[in-house]
Amino acid sequence: MAYRLTLSEKWSDPWFCNVSNNGKLLFFYLCDHCTIAGFYEINPKILNLYLPGILPETHILELNHSIVFKNGWAWVKNFVKHQKNLPLNPKIGCHRAIIRELLTHEAAFGEFYPKEFKGMLTPTMGLRKGTGIGNKDIERSEQSNNYIPKSKIKTNIINNSISIDSSLPPGVRGIDHKGQAILEPTPDELAAIKKANDDLLHH
Repeated sequence: MAYRLTLSEKWSDPWFCNVSNNGKLLFFYLCDHCTIAGFYEINPKILNLYLPGILPETHILELNHSIVFKNGWAWVKNFVKHQKNLPLNPKIGCHRAIIRELLTHEAAFGEFYPKEFKGMLTPTMGLRKGTGIGNKDIERSEQSNNYIPKSKIKTNIINNSISIDSSLPPGVRGIDHKGQAILEPTPDELAAIKKANDDLLHH
C-alpha cells in the first residue's frame, strides 16, 4: 500500500472545478496507482474493474492540464513535485528510481517534463552531475551482464533508439540492455549488500 500526498486546495482550483465527476475519479485513480515518477500503464480491463464505464480517451482534453496520455501510458505531470521529491538527488534511493523512470519515458514524454527538471535532466543522458566512479567500481561493474564500458557507451535516448556518446555523467556506470541508466550504489546500499552477504556466509 502506497501513501500519497494530496493538496486540499485543488477543490478550489478553477481547472479542477471544471473537470467532470468521471474525470475527477479518473484523476484520483491515476494519482493513487501511478509509479513513484507519476507514470501509469493503462490496462482497460483493470481500469474498468475500478471505474466501470469511464474511458481515458474521453477525458484526454479535460485532464490535459495535469495528465498526459500517450502510447498507452498516462503521466501525472506534477506528481513528483506534489510528493515533495524535488529537487531530485541521485544520492537518494527513491530519487534514483524516479530518474530511471524519467529516462525510460523521456522519448515519449520528455517534451512535457516541467521546467523543474531542466537542471536535473540533460538532452543526452538525463542525469545531473553526481559522484564520480573509480577504477575499482569500473572493474566490479564490468562483471555485470548489463554493464557497457564507458568507452563504448551509447547514451542519447531518442525515439527508443540509442545514439553514440563518448562519456557518461558522473555517478552513472553504464546503460542496461533497455537503455536505462545504471547508477552507482550509495555507501548505505553497499553496506547493506555486504551485510547480506556476510549473513549468508554465517548461516
